[in-house]
Amino acid sequence: MSLLEDGWTIHVTQHAYDRFNERFRYKKRTVDRMAKVAYLKGVKHADTNGRLNAYITKRNQAYMTSGTDIRIYGEVVYIFVKHPSVQTVNLVTGVHLDNDLKNQMRGVIRKRKEGRKEGSKEIETV
Repeated sequence: MSLLEDGWTIHVTQHAYDRFNERFRYKKRTVDRMAKVAYLKGVKHADTNGRLNAYITKRNQAYMTSGTDIRIYGEVVYIFVKHPSVQTVNLVTGVHLDNDLKNQMRGVIRKRKEGRKEGSKEIETV
């Protein structure tokens, strides 16, 4: 269980541990660490467009629970479920990002980096 800055905690389910071990050969400690990193730094649904957005929407509908939050970090799709009443985010499972979407994912990351660089230039020139 990892604590986030805003008081929320990330809990990894046993199913998620099993799937990450099976699909990526991650040990429990690695899954705990990567869950926090993916939740904080991963690409959100709102940051995507085109086929990548459609892919996340389809994955989101497959889990059909309110509060489903999907993040992509590296080449892994992390599927979280939020529980606001207890301020907990559960990592439910993780799957490989489809090969045909990896280039589009790189484009999203490139745009995020360019946005950060532009933002820092504006601060320096003021």
